This record gives sequence, C-alpha cells and structure tokens, in this order.
Amino acid sequence: MTFAEPEVLTVEEARRRGASLFSDVLLDHQPIAISVGHERVVVVSGQDYEDLEEIQRDLFDGIVAVARIATDSGRRTTLDEIIKLHGITEEELAAIEE
Repeated sequence: MTFAEPEVLTVEEARRRGASLFSDVLLDHQPIAISVGHERVVVVSGQDYEDLEEIQRDLFDGIVAVARIATDSGRRTTLDEIIKLHGITEEELAAIEE
C-alpha cells in the first residue's frame, strides 16, 4: 500500500464536500487531511486503516526479532533446568497439567 501526499482541506472545505469526501476516500484509497489549526485529522478507508495496523504490528515484530538477535548469547535453557531452578518436582508439574 502506498499513499500519495494527502489532499489537505480546511474544516470549511471538508464541510462543503460533505459525504462525498468519504466516498472519495473509499473509492480512491487516498487519505484526505483536514487541517484544524496547526493539527491535522486524516481520513482513510477502513481497509487502509486495517492495512496500516497490520504494517505497524509487522514492524513491531521485526524490531523485537532484531533486538533478540542482537542480544542473543546463544545459551539455551532446558525445561529440566527451569524446573530445578524453581524447585518444582516432576509430580507437581504433572499435577498442574491435569
């Protein structure tokens, strides 16, 4: 998904366009920015918003993966080591699983 530079409207221009503003966004899949003072509100289609959320999740997953790779010492801990470290017996563990 790629967006062109959004069309920027004032609140008054957006008000004049009314519902056609939303149908334009849905048909063209291009955002429209509404300028409110020094801030902007951006209108995107629901599908584009979901796509942006998915991209955000994927980027976060990538950042976590890179951080893990960068800090990985290569040491692995077995389940038996964890059980011993926390003083859990195999019987206690089996009882939890049931």
